[in-house]
Parts: sequence; structure tokens; C-alpha cells
Amino acid sequence: MFYLRTFGKVTRTQEEIESNEVNFNTLLGINNYTMCNQTFPDPFITCSFISDDLIFINLFLNHELKHVHFIYDLVNKCIKGNKVEQVMVCTKKNFPYKSFYNAERKEIYSFYRQGQSFIIDVNDPTNFLYDRMTEMDLG
Repeated sequence: MFYLRTFGKVTRTQEEIESNEVNFNTLLGINNYTMCNQTFPDPFITCSFISDDLIFINLFLNHELKHVHFIYDLVNKCIKGNKVEQVMVCTKKNFPYKSFYNAERKEIYSFYRQGQSFIIDVNDPTNFLYDRMTEMDLG
């Protein structure tokens, strides 16, 4: 299951925490077939803050070898724009390793364990570049 739990400086009750928690499986209508990789402690989901109210979400459905990304609006509690899905050529042991927001270029960079990368336009997440990096790309 893919969840988003926000936190801050103020202590909350368990009920307050759960009322703000977002279940992305339910929100996106996706199954719960993704299984963690026991040899890695990393989750199959990453996020990057775009602003105080907007957060980029990037997850991997390893059962389907599918990348999914979108921007989530924390204030209105909804997906802003469209979600994007991309079937990847990889193994089920892949996962998004890191994602970064570049405020100057208004782009998000997402990197996967097995070398896949995305450059995503913040203003239009359906506008993205998908590529595979190799050791040749790194010099």
C-alpha cells in the first residue's frame, strides 16, 4: 500500500494523523500487488516538495513494471492535473531511488535503481522525458 503521511512541529493525536493520511492505492484505484524488496530498505515511492502546498509523488508498481507520477495538492487533498503512467523495461526489483525539484527550471528529476530517469515538467506532468542512464553517461 502507498501512503502519504505529513508531519510538522505540533503533536497530533492518532486520529488527527490518520485523518490527514492519504491512501494512494484508493485515490488512484490501483491494486495492492506491489511487494517490497527485502534486500533493500528503500520504499517503492518517493516525493519532492514543489511548494508548501504541492508535492510531487513518484511510485513504482513492480507487479506491472509501471512508473506512476503526479502532483498532489496538500491543501485541497487532490491530484493536481493528470497522473502519468509509464511501463518500464526493468525487473521487479527496480524502484524510484530519489527525486529532486529544480525550482529554476521548473523540473523534477526522478532516478530509479536500475538506471531509468525522468525529467518532468512541473507545470504539465504529462510532458516528460524518459531515458535510461548507463555508466557511459557518467563518464
